[in-house]
Amino acid sequence: MFDTQSGMALILATVAGLATLVGAAIVLITNKRNNLMLTLALGLASGVMLSAAFMDMMPESEEYFSAWGSEAMGILMSVVFAIVGVLLAVCADKAIPDGCHCHEEHHHHDHHGDRKDHCAGDISRVGIMTMIAISLHNLPEGIALYFAGHHDMTLGIVLAIAVALHNIPCGITIAAPIYYSTGNKKRAFLFALVPSLVQPLSALLASLVLKNVMTDFVMGMMFAIVAGILLFLAIVELYPMARSYGHAKAGTIALFVGIFIMPLTHMLQHH
Repeated sequence: MFDTQSGMALILATVAGLATLVGAAIVLITNKRNNLMLTLALGLASGVMLSAAFMDMMPESEEYFSAWGSEAMGILMSVVFAIVGVLLAVCADKAIPDGCHCHEEHHHHDHHGDRKDHCAGDISRVGIMTMIAISLHNLPEGIALYFAGHHDMTLGIVLAIAVALHNIPCGITIAAPIYYSTGNKKRAFLFALVPSLVQPLSALLASLVLKNVMTDFVMGMMFAIVAGILLFLAIVELYPMARSYGHAKAGTIALFVGIFIMPLTHMLQHH
């Protein structure tokens, strides 16, 4: 059913996707909630998402839309559909139940006024939103991995390594809120497993169907919408919560580390 090149491309997508579970494993070896670790995980992931949106998803979207229309049209359409992504994220955010009702008097603060604890439902909700966003983010990545590996195996391997590198902090971001809010390692693992499977499944879909129907317009639209979702999640959900556990400076440092990690992974794609 698959030739050797297609089979190898699917394997690359699978390995890159499962790297998400490495990040989850880092969280799950901890036996109790660690506010500093949670802060670092959320800050790191917010930086990764911001960088991925502006340095990966938006440029890819502009390139596809430019091929479909013109350079000016590429910029305009990528911005329009990024806004659509933000609006979709807002709707998803409102649709997901809070899990419980938190009141300000139920939270403890340190001497700087930072909130040191959160309603478990709020933390878990962030994990759910992150899982959804990363799953959507992994969808076009899986397709891209398949096409790259099928066209040029060397390029596919390099791209798979780069994707795996930034899937690790994504796994941390999903597992940490779920585990720290519920104490359930199995649930945290399963939530991290979902987006890890999206990449090989989307690659499989590409090998069976999408290579015949995916147009420049559709790919541009997908990349831009995902960029908008990532921006919303990083700015509205992850970074504010990262700063609220009594380690605001650590959260900010982690944000910048996440931002600068992504350009370094690009070095792999150009060698």
